[in-house]
Amino acid sequence: MKDYNKLLFVIIVFFSHVAAVCAQVQNLSQESEDSTINVISFFCKNDTMDYRISMMKYKIHENDTTLNYFTSSDFRIIVRDSTSNGYKLEYIELGNRQIDGDEVDFLDKGVWSKIASLSEKQHVIFTIDELGNLQHIENWREVKQTMYDSIDLLCDSLYAKTPELDSVMPRSRLEMSMKSRYASEESMWGVYEELQLLFGVHGKSFTIGRNEIKDDSGYPSITTSVASYGSYEEDEALDGDYFILGKTTQTIPSEDVATIVSGQLSGMLSDDAVRKMKEANLNNLLEDAQLTNLEAYYLFYNGWPCDMSKQLIMTLNGFEYITTKHIVWLSRSWHVYGGQKQEQQET
Repeated sequence: MKDYNKLLFVIIVFFSHVAAVCAQVQNLSQESEDSTINVISFFCKNDTMDYRISMMKYKIHENDTTLNYFTSSDFRIIVRDSTSNGYKLEYIELGNRQIDGDEVDFLDKGVWSKIASLSEKQHVIFTIDELGNLQHIENWREVKQTMYDSIDLLCDSLYAKTPELDSVMPRSRLEMSMKSRYASEESMWGVYEELQLLFGVHGKSFTIGRNEIKDDSGYPSITTSVASYGSYEEDEALDGDYFILGKTTQTIPSEDVATIVSGQLSGMLSDDAVRKMKEANLNNLLEDAQLTNLEAYYLFYNGWPCDMSKQLIMTLNGFEYITTKHIVWLSRSWHVYGGQKQEQQET
């Protein structure tokens, strides 16, 4: 039973990392009408925005809260040029990185500095269409190599500190599983979650006011959204700023949780660990997973993101895992068409 309790804990932690299947306001869009807000990018060459992103993961069990992971860093987005149907932009990490939590302490401190150094050297050139939808990462092969190098560093530290892990989860299998997630251009968007958070609502229309949408396809969900004009900060508000707020609730049946977990873990665990997982009969060990997704998107009148956040709350077998991602603007430098003037402001 002790082995099964360990296995159950590993399964719950693992599912908390792959449970991003919850429906989102980002995936909803209504037909464009007079009473809707259309999220469109009106950018100019050399527009520059500086942001700070914070990501935090923590778990709650029996009134005990544990910080699993926290990281914060600054980055810059520059419009380098226009394209035939949109814009070419550059993503640049600015450093000022902070990192903390149990998942961080589990590895040697030095490995995070090395990974951060690799990341800061890697600029990302990407394109969006005329509405602001993410299109392509032009240098995705360079980004992929940076990810592979980071995975090598991470595994070096992990297996040096816990060599016994290799008997349960062979390094070769873990590396192969991790690197397979970053084998294509499309998968590179998962590396830069900040870009998906910044531009995830662009190209969509949202009905002004409060709306509720029920979706019975896949896992049934209920999404409540609010869209309106206004800003979250009175001092920095500009005429025409707007926001979209959303809450989605969803339930994943226990048998599907078991299928998702076993399918993902089978390729990483040793044969003996896989056998124990099958003997444990996950359908009897796991309960239904309850997912709640909270979203808040504040944008300037010209479509530049201002303050964007998402929070996923997953409840499973008495554990509550909360993942929060938040991006806030630090400074802006905008141009108008024709280059007549420039607006600069810092917060």
